[in-house]
Order: sequence, then structure tokens, then C-alpha cells
Amino acid sequence: MTIAKRLGLLATLLISGLLMIGLAGLWAMSTIHMQLEKVNTDILPSLDTLSETAVAFHRARPPLLMHVLESTPEDKAKYAARFKERIKEAETNLNHYQEQGLVNDQEDQGHLDKEKALLQTYVKFGEQVMALSDQGKTAEAIALIEQETTRIDELATQFKQHLAFNHQLAPQLSG
Repeated sequence: MTIAKRLGLLATLLISGLLMIGLAGLWAMSTIHMQLEKVNTDILPSLDTLSETAVAFHRARPPLLMHVLESTPEDKAKYAARFKERIKEAETNLNHYQEQGLVNDQEDQGHLDKEKALLQTYVKFGEQVMALSDQGKTAEAIALIEQETTRIDELATQFKQHLAFNHQLAPQLSG
């Protein structure tokens, strides 16, 4: 074999090797892009929606307490309206989570269903507290709040667990 043929073969092998490395790089970039796309279109919006829902729930708690502490019907009505507005925001966010297709699997759906049920329980509880407060039964309203503290905290814990579930999905998708 002549030197020219050897150099030609070497050049062919080098070009083939460069093409293989380039194609492997493009394939890897495509895979990474698809994984990032899933994170950007599913995981991050899920986390955002759940965070907004948890914030709305936590923002609903002070107006409920202020309703009990206030003595005038006007102030009570103002805090009742704030409570209902923030609960509506939380409900809207939970519905948005479902409607936008952010539910990943049965476990995710289970978290969402539990949050919806606990939020409805909290709404009924809030209505009972405000009814007692409106009737001037402040001591009974406070007693009901103290009695239901564990159940109220269960909803806050549920939001935290659902957020943790979605946080752990991101590494699974990128792996």
C-alpha cells in the first residue's frame, strides 16, 4: 500500500470519526432538549401552580381569624369577602392544575384529589367559624379553630407533600 493510499484511508477514517462524534453530539443535545422541554412545560408550571395554591390557602387564614376578632358587621363582612376571595383563588389554581394537563400520573392525581377534598372541608370549617362569629359566639369560634387545627395543618402538609412529589419528578425526567 502506498503512502498516498494510507493518507487517503487515514483522512477517510478521521472524517468518518468526526461525523460519528458530531452525530452523537446532536443526538445527545436532542435528548437533553426533550427532557428540558418536559421540565419547562410540565414540572415548572406544576410547581408554580401548586405554590400559588398554597400561598392562597395560607393567605385565607388571617382573614378568617380577623373575622373572629372584629366586632363590627362591616369589618366582619370585609374579612369574610377576603377569605372567600382567597379560597376561590386556591380552588381556581387547583382546577387549573387539572385543566392544563399538569397531572403526571395516578399518584399526582391522588395528591390533587386529596387537596381538593381538604380545601372543601376547610371552606365548610371557615363558614362555621364565621357563622359563630357573626352570632357573637367568639369563644365558640375560637374553640372550633383550636379543635380543627390538626385538620387545617393537614391541608398545609398536603400542599407541601404534593410540591415535594413534583420536585422529585424533575430528576426522574432528566435521568
